Amino acid sequence: MTSITEHQLFVSSCYSTYLDLPINEQLTGIVTSLKESVESNQFSNQGGWQSNPYQSSEVDNIVIMDLFAKVITPMAQKIIDSWNYPVELSRYSYWYNANQKYNYNKNHSHPNSYISGVYYIKVPSNSGNIVFSRAESETERMYFQTKEIMDKSLSVDDTRVNTEHWFTPKEGMLLLFPGHLKHTVEQNLSEEIDSTRISMSFNFNN
Repeated sequence: MTSITEHQLFVSSCYSTYLDLPINEQLTGIVTSLKESVESNQFSNQGGWQSNPYQSSEVDNIVIMDLFAKVITPMAQKIIDSWNYPVELSRYSYWYNANQKYNYNKNHSHPNSYISGVYYIKVPSNSGNIVFSRAESETERMYFQTKEIMDKSLSVDDTRVNTEHWFTPKEGMLLLFPGHLKHTVEQNLSEEIDSTRISMSFNFNN
């Protein structure tokens, strides 16, 4: 049989790691205090609380400053370099999220960001996956494929045909992804007494 070569044309990748750092309890306290004293911003969050954004020139605490300087920025720069993209990452913004039971985030992207991400500080069980999706126009053009899969009650898990990909967050998990990639955060359905999921989201901009 004649061999055939696969050529990946357009690739959107997420990058994940787990940080074994003794900072989550301290960050939980910082976010909890802010939540009690600062009114929530309203962006993609449906319910829940979102802090004001902080800039790299005005970091709100030394823990976050060290996290960016020693871990997040070097990782993001390594990813950008692997794309052969001629950008030196120096400026970032970040904000805190606290999603309680039944809160979620609607589908959105992070415009004008080279690379974005989220660090999970406190994660109760069943508090919602982060779900990445193809562009709506591409999903619409693939409808005949996805409909056939559903009609035949098939289970297909392949990045070449999937219209969604999700990650189940865990404490200490760090995700980085292109800012243009659309994503949503599922509803928090945790049954734990303290069901609040806390995270820090961020963007690297020019």
